[in-house]
Amino acid sequence: MRDGNMLIGWSVGTATYPANRSEAAVARILPDGTAMVASGTQDLGTGTYKVMTQVAAEALGFPPDYVRFALGDSSLPKAPVSGGSQSAASVSPAVWAACTQTRDQRSTYLDGARGSPLAGARRART
Repeated sequence: MRDGNMLIGWSVGTATYPANRSEAAVARILPDGTAMVASGTQDLGTGTYKVMTQVAAEALGFPPDYVRFALGDSSLPKAPVSGGSQSAASVSPAVWAACTQTRDQRSTYLDGARGSPLAGARRART
């Protein structure tokens, strides 16, 4: 762009920080109808407990009160550090994948179980 004899440039500032993703969660539906979802991630006050509980509840089709999210134990699936939102980028999709897989396995089992209230029910796809 020109203003008389002067050239005027426009620019956009950008930055990137690696947002690495990895497998980072497990999910189980318990006999009492609640779910236990877990990851070796940490919560540094950024809301990891709440966010992962909400992701899990939506993926499972459960109310959030029916989901317990556990974290911070080295025996749980390894998760990345919290820097650069790596936890959110890795753990959220891992929680979603673990929960949808668990939900579908449960639905397949219960769909075929004699006397199940879900026998013949169609599964919702998300």
